[in-house]
Amino acid sequence: MKIALCLSGQPRVVDIGFSKLRQSILQHNSDVDVFIHTWFDQENLSTNSIIPGRESHRLDPNAINKLVQYYSPKKIMVEKPKKWTRKYEFPDKVFTHAHTWALEVPSGLEVAKKYICDTTNSMFYSIMMANLLKEQYSVENSIEYDLVIRNRIDYSPHVVLQLENIMINDDDLMYQDLYQPDGMISDWFAMGSPNAINTFCGVYNQIGQLIKQSNEVDGYWCNELLLKHHISNNNIKIKPIDFQVHY
Repeated sequence: MKIALCLSGQPRVVDIGFSKLRQSILQHNSDVDVFIHTWFDQENLSTNSIIPGRESHRLDPNAINKLVQYYSPKKIMVEKPKKWTRKYEFPDKVFTHAHTWALEVPSGLEVAKKYICDTTNSMFYSIMMANLLKEQYSVENSIEYDLVIRNRIDYSPHVVLQLENIMINDDDLMYQDLYQPDGMISDWFAMGSPNAINTFCGVYNQIGQLIKQSNEVDGYWCNELLLKHHISNNNIKIKPIDFQVHY
């Protein structure tokens, strides 16, 4: 079975993330190609979080070298963190049902809204780009993957995955069930055919419309609700699982 592992996001706790992914996936599956998109600026190692309690978090200055050393990725793209000018509607329910921390940000709610806009776009852009690297490599080398995994750099399943035993249809999506409300689909971990994961990774170009849809249907929005609507809009069938995905 030919497997692609697409990692994205900030390169936090790279050592721990690799150790866990090695134990859960890489040691037990011989044919795994890794693709990485990440954000990194050697001159600013802050994670730039404004969430109370996380403001001082910083990245390892050797994070990128470690990613290359540990994973030997087929393709990797490193970009400096971006800022987005996109603006979205924030119903009050956003701050009572999703981003409750935003009301505690000392610099105010408008700053929190800007941060949410940036992190939402950053996350879905990075997910999209990691998957695009996989697609580029697949075309360039005439490779068809049987199974594709989307995973954060810093999170991992905490169970052993023998992927040759995974049976999944072309339009089925397995994702880590966090038992969240309103039909949310977690963005931490997803697995499926190239078709299903290409769909999962396609939220970025639809963010604005998905926010409108979520606000209309659910009365608020967050990343997990955007995924719910995007997956449903594209007729992908969800299969929630518990692979104990966390730090």
